[in-house]
Amino acid sequence: MATVEALIQKQNEHKNSMKATITNMKKLSRELRTVDTLLKTIVKFDRVFAQMEALNLEISSKVSDDQVKSLDYFVSSFMTGAKEIYGEGLEFVRKELTEKSKPEPPPGPSNNVGMSDETGKELVKVLKNMNSQKKSVKIKSLEIPMFSGDDIREYTSFKSLCKTALDGSEYGLQQKLGYLKTRLKGKALNVIKHLELLDNNYKEAWRLLDIRYGDKSAQTDAELKALQELQPIRGTRYLGDYRKLIDMAREVLANLKLLGQDIHDNDIQLFKTIRDKLDYKSRIDYDEKSVGKPASIENLLTFLENRYKIHENLSSSSSTNNNNYNKNQKAFFTDRFRKGCLICQSKDHKTTRCQTLANADDPRKLLFEKFICIACGSHPYNKDTKCQVREKLECEVCHKKHLTSLHRANMHQKSLVAITDNAEQNIILPSIRAFLSGKHGMLEATGLADSCSTASYISDKLVKKLKLPRQDYNDSVSGLGGVTVASIKSKVKVTLCSIYDTNVTLTIEALVCDHVASAVSSLQSAN
Repeated sequence: MATVEALIQKQNEHKNSMKATITNMKKLSRELRTVDTLLKTIVKFDRVFAQMEALNLEISSKVSDDQVKSLDYFVSSFMTGAKEIYGEGLEFVRKELTEKSKPEPPPGPSNNVGMSDETGKELVKVLKNMNSQKKSVKIKSLEIPMFSGDDIREYTSFKSLCKTALDGSEYGLQQKLGYLKTRLKGKALNVIKHLELLDNNYKEAWRLLDIRYGDKSAQTDAELKALQELQPIRGTRYLGDYRKLIDMAREVLANLKLLGQDIHDNDIQLFKTIRDKLDYKSRIDYDEKSVGKPASIENLLTFLENRYKIHENLSSSSSTNNNNYNKNQKAFFTDRFRKGCLICQSKDHKTTRCQTLANADDPRKLLFEKFICIACGSHPYNKDTKCQVREKLECEVCHKKHLTSLHRANMHQKSLVAITDNAEQNIILPSIRAFLSGKHGMLEATGLADSCSTASYISDKLVKKLKLPRQDYNDSVSGLGGVTVASIKSKVKVTLCSIYDTNVTLTIEALVCDHVASAVSSLQSAN
């Protein structure tokens, strides 16, 4: 294998060769600058510069980042100078060929510039292709992404783009192979890095890459797996989930068609996979609109596109309306809202996330006392002005027009009552919020963390919403004195996802009961 120093030495020799060719050509008399000589010069220039490009790629692949900063070859922009010489040579030859192509003068004293018909045709061809040859020098400016081999799904598009750019150029096979190596990294580069820059190794490189990454069956499985593993839509508050599902679905469909798969608009497997990613409310709305209609992937994606646009516009208009709400009181409430919570005046959280509100015995009463709107919690209450946000609110639990935190607060209040009924002292259990994965997507729910409980519980109502498959399980939960407080008839497996990072998941087995708070609190009292 040649060293970097040896390769740089070769580059200097090629550069000097091009300089000498230009100098010698200029020294020749016009009579000796025949068309054949000029054509041979073009061929020589193209061959030499193609070799320089290939060597430059090989040098770049062998040096470290520190060497790039210190080697004079890179510091002095060697290839930039080489391109200028190459361009100068082509321009000189182009002008000479243009002169030679002019109509011959009337018969008179003979000259030595005559050309055969075959040479004339070759000259016309060269002149037509001169611009394209000059443009093809800019191969490095092509936007071809890197391919590492970590995701087999990327190979089809990478190969298509790379071969279109390289095979459509005027460069030799050595240079194409060198450029191909610069667009590979990691495992993919290891497949062909042992191949030297030889003409016959270009096709061999693609053959080896096809063997490793071109298996259409494996690529098809990877496409379907990517769609199946995509995070379900969590709700209309998370508009990015809609965009990801739409883009991924269309990308997978396009890639499957490129792989030669016979994909139809009514493909049941793909249709079901995409529909199962919808959140609960979107699934219900779509099913209502498509009653009596055949399954259609395009109709489903169009529904998602429209839903995304509607909620995006609502979100934008809601922000605008909030900024313009009750302008006469702008100095009173807008400044307070910007500071954060309207209850405790903290700048770190909004009113709806305030712990004082969550822990209040009567949250509605607290909001009234603080003169805060009980619909949205984002501005002071005004009996003469209708809340412009209320109609766009929806409780995530009961789907009514009020804050979800108020609903949760009521649930939490019931739990405390159940606890105090079975114990002589108050026991406060920490609450957690998480996404629960179900058949129709994800639902956000609140749970109680009881470190003393020997089992996990989930309400029957939530199981029905998630449509989780049940397993028969007969048991009962006893409280103080052996009193049965809940009858268990089934159990389910449920996956919890973090509300901050849905890649963080936990799958548990939970017993199904009517009221989770009662069951957990009884166990807490018994322990």
